Amino acid sequence: MTLATISFSFNAVVQIVILAAIMLYVYGILHGTRGEQMLWGVVIIGAMLYCAAYYFDFDVLFFLLGKLTTVIAIALLVVFQPELRQAFLSIGKRRPSLGGAAARRDVIETICSAAEVMSMKKVGALIAIERRTHLREWTEGATRVDAPVSRDMFLTIFHPGGPMHDGGVVVKDGTIVAARCVFPLSNEELGRGTRHRAALGLSERTDAAIVVVSEETGSISVACEGHFFKDLSREALVRLLNRIVPKGGLAARLAQAIGEEVEEQKEEEAQS
Repeated sequence: MTLATISFSFNAVVQIVILAAIMLYVYGILHGTRGEQMLWGVVIIGAMLYCAAYYFDFDVLFFLLGKLTTVIAIALLVVFQPELRQAFLSIGKRRPSLGGAAARRDVIETICSAAEVMSMKKVGALIAIERRTHLREWTEGATRVDAPVSRDMFLTIFHPGGPMHDGGVVVKDGTIVAARCVFPLSNEELGRGTRHRAALGLSERTDAAIVVVSEETGSISVACEGHFFKDLSREALVRLLNRIVPKGGLAARLAQAIGEEVEEQKEEEAQS
């Protein structure tokens, strides 16, 4: 093997590694978002077309796919523009971390404490706690906060008449990321206000846990995975969030926790 051949092979390996790293980084940005599903759809359809063209020797299809490669690449840049913009903004930015179970419990206790105070004062609130699915789609265009989770911050944000009172708040890794977020409304009629429909709507599209405080009654509720847990006490709220907020558990554990809460709520309603 000549020196030129070795140099060419080394360059090829380096290029492959660089391309693989870029692809993994882009996938990491899209992972857990609706963009990931779109990306897989494009990849699967493209692979099926290429396999069909190769297996059945469709020369025209091969020609068209070759000509459309550039167009498809530009279209993907347009489709994934929000995710790519967020990726460039996040480069070099260190994300905060809960740092373990103890820190996570502190965050949950802070949220529950704020919810209890707002419940007693009948201050409406809508707090979405991000789990695996990114909530960047609903923080775009909202008011950036990027402040540590604290009871006083929640009380300030949801203070009646304040500039950030309307809309929801997104919490990620112990940080209040944004306020005045507009969440999608559920089509299900709950017999409650817009905040509750927004909480249920977001839970139908993501795996976030959303805490709602009613402005009319002061009741505390939680929406998660399309389920709605209403009229929770401080202790029930802490217990529920500690069950469903951790990211490390399997989907089956989340489903089990939700099932247990549903059964407990049914028993409480039957006794009352």
